[in-house]
Amino acid sequence: MGARCAPGPDGAFHVCGRPGPKLFFWGAVCVNLQPYLSLSDEAAAALRAGRPVVALDSTSAAHDMPPGAGLPFALAKERAVREAGAVPATVAVLDGRLCIG
Repeated sequence: MGARCAPGPDGAFHVCGRPGPKLFFWGAVCVNLQPYLSLSDEAAAALRAGRPVVALDSTSAAHDMPPGAGLPFALAKERAVREAGAVPATVAVLDGRLCIG
């Protein structure tokens, strides 16, 4: 399953002493999410800097809009988040990976 270790100072994400990507702390077990997760450079930098990041659902633009309206709608949502001072991070599953940002 994963290596036993203690949570980091933020209580969730930390490095448990082993080389490699950050791990998610779930109970007393570290689970390496790297094979299943893609985080954009912009979203990662914002999280490291403590800046606000807003998750946006991709399905509203992909499935709920008339043909041709999805992309403009998605871009308008991202623009509104940026204007409010946060970093938009659209969330989708692509090829079995959770893509954020």
